[in-house]
Amino acid sequence: MSNIISTLPANPAQRPLLIAFGGVTALFALLLTFGFPVYHSPDDTFTAMILGNGFGTGQSDCLPFMHNMHYWLSAPLIGLYKNYPSQNWYSWLLLFTQYICCIVIFYVQLKRQNWLPAVIFFLLSFSVYVSFLILYLHNSSAAVTAIAAGSLLIWHYADQPKGSKWLLIPAAALLVLGMLLRLHIAIPLLIIAAPFFLLIKGWKKKLEAVAVIAICILLALNAYTLHENYYTRHCPNWQSEEHYRQAKYDFINYNRDTTKASLAAYREDISLVNALILPDTAFIPRERLSMLAREAKTIMPLRTFFSMDTLYWPLVNNRLFLVMALVAMSLFWGRRQNNIIKILSLLAAAALTVYLVMVMKLPEFIIPSFVFTWFVFAASSVKYIYPPAVMNRVITFLIIASFIGWGVVRAVKISNHNKEEFGELWAIQRELSTHPDKLFISIGDNDVFGSFYVFATPEDYPMKNMLFVDQPLSLRNAALLRDFGYTGFNDAILNPNVYFRGPELPALTDHFTHQLQKPVDWGGPLSGFKYSRVCKPMTR
Repeated sequence: MSNIISTLPANPAQRPLLIAFGGVTALFALLLTFGFPVYHSPDDTFTAMILGNGFGTGQSDCLPFMHNMHYWLSAPLIGLYKNYPSQNWYSWLLLFTQYICCIVIFYVQLKRQNWLPAVIFFLLSFSVYVSFLILYLHNSSAAVTAIAAGSLLIWHYADQPKGSKWLLIPAAALLVLGMLLRLHIAIPLLIIAAPFFLLIKGWKKKLEAVAVIAICILLALNAYTLHENYYTRHCPNWQSEEHYRQAKYDFINYNRDTTKASLAAYREDISLVNALILPDTAFIPRERLSMLAREAKTIMPLRTFFSMDTLYWPLVNNRLFLVMALVAMSLFWGRRQNNIIKILSLLAAAALTVYLVMVMKLPEFIIPSFVFTWFVFAASSVKYIYPPAVMNRVITFLIIASFIGWGVVRAVKISNHNKEEFGELWAIQRELSTHPDKLFISIGDNDVFGSFYVFATPEDYPMKNMLFVDQPLSLRNAALLRDFGYTGFNDAILNPNVYFRGPELPALTDHFTHQLQKPVDWGGPLSGFKYSRVCKPMTR
């Protein structure tokens, strides 16, 4: 399809930083004006609510996700929310991170490619990958772009004969920022990027790049040590809640076999955890939860792995990203060494994906993130030369244009879906807020709360009378006791102010029956609630 020559001739663009700034600004303006980005996880909605006082308990930087948001990032947001509550500052932090990182990535490609291919390939990556990571915004997607951009800039510096050491300052800052947003995502992304560092000429330069990355990792780990010390001093009960949360994730995030004979006596507990009914750290003791995770954990059998049910989401749902990788291989074809490096990086991404599928739950953003990281390095490691034949040139750019168009169509479809989901969330929140004297415990159907519009604010969409039971949040206990007389989950059905939102769960019925030693009747959904199934269970 194309002819490729060796790497790194001079870039004809005289102002690559200015072009990168202007181009990325225009693309972000278009996407945020005509698109509809939402949080892709209820965890991010909870984070915004805690920082912006959306739960009515006062603002706090004691977040329930230890390695997902460092207090150096969350603490300044509290002041911004307090003084300017009309803006969702958590969203702006994530979006600004993505914006700066895209400028860096585009800048590197302009420095290493002729300007027109650089523009085309950045449009390609933005329309296919970046738009997905922004329209489904969460702290992991921001961490992905920060780690990819930071490591790319370190590699770019080291791969130049006379690279400016000033580049290492923003590079290290972005890499550390990505790890402060979410620490664990750095490991697989750096593994995928690692083969490209072998292209750096000279062991001295290679070691210098590795040393910078190692220093960044050590800085991030030390920062999280300070983070834990801060939480110890300022956040009551955080250790018990964090340990409890980790025990929960050890159970729900890994492939498990709960039919083992050793687990027969814990069927009720397993049903409750599967339904994410974990309202406080005493509900199912952490020791028992850890034991269940340890006993149930298993590796997916090969027969199950190769079934269509297993392969559908990694392959079919990510077909755009995977096909893009294959097309990019033909566009970024260079000398033998370059080709081997790109193949090694893709194999690393494939191996990581297989591991995640066979051992633990595969997050939806993982495959786009893996391929995006590979793409930005591949697009920068060799210089594209136009095919000499006019027909081949036309075919090449038609293929590229089709992918850009496909990315735009997908962004429109995602935005329309996000609007519908947020419309449902808006209707639920508005309806329940008209009953401020009632506490609604949400026991299912919570996915919609992950579709919170990123420019909506905790002030405009508070959830003061809603309790989600998949995350223990002791910081709410005092306010719930004051406003609703809530003394704990096990006493909830005896409290006249507490109602349940969601489906009737047999596991929960059995639990309350055993706890209260009386039959429990859910009574059916109450009239007057159009957008939620609301029940008031009673003992008989």
